[in-house]
Amino acid sequence: MVWFRQGALTVVAVVWCASFLLAAPPRPIGIAVGELNFAAGTSTVRGQATLFDGDPVRSEFLPTRLHLKDGSRYVLGIASEGTVYRDHLLLRSGSADLMSAGRPSRVVSSLASVTADTAGSAATVYATKDTVTVLVRKGEMKVARLGSARVTTLGAGKAVTLKSDGRNGLALDSDTAVVEVARVQGDQLARLTEAAQDVNC
Repeated sequence: MVWFRQGALTVVAVVWCASFLLAAPPRPIGIAVGELNFAAGTSTVRGQATLFDGDPVRSEFLPTRLHLKDGSRYVLGIASEGTVYRDHLLLRSGSADLMSAGRPSRVVSSLASVTADTAGSAATVYATKDTVTVLVRKGEMKVARLGSARVTTLGAGKAVTLKSDGRNGLALDSDTAVVEVARVQGDQLARLTEAAQDVNC
């Protein structure tokens, strides 16, 4: 009978400890910083917000800087939306800059994964509903279509556009890339113009 009580107490203690650990608050993975209002998690904030794994982030009229504890850095462009995870940024629409400061930074979109492994490397990823464009500004980037094991390394000044038509490979097409970049930047500029008109009214 004593053994049964000890066993029962042990089970109760284990269950209590497990429930306590499961109820522990999530740990922050970084911070978001913006000059004007931006959305982080379920709140609209100005200045700075703590980020947790899986938090959605949406910039409005100015870019939002994301600093993660693993050392990776991102800048979410004007009128852009993504979800931040402890090891990458999922870009849903708009643009995102990624840069490596000695630690890998990775942006994932609906079509591609873009990784900055080399310190000092920087690129901008532009995403629309059916197109993703990568423009490498410094160093080099590793680009892979989602679902493919093939990785293409792009150097500074190179650009690539992926479309949702399922074509294989990452053909370098600077003309298409320029058009897609201009399209996203045009949308962002329109958002800024709209904001300026609201302020003037």
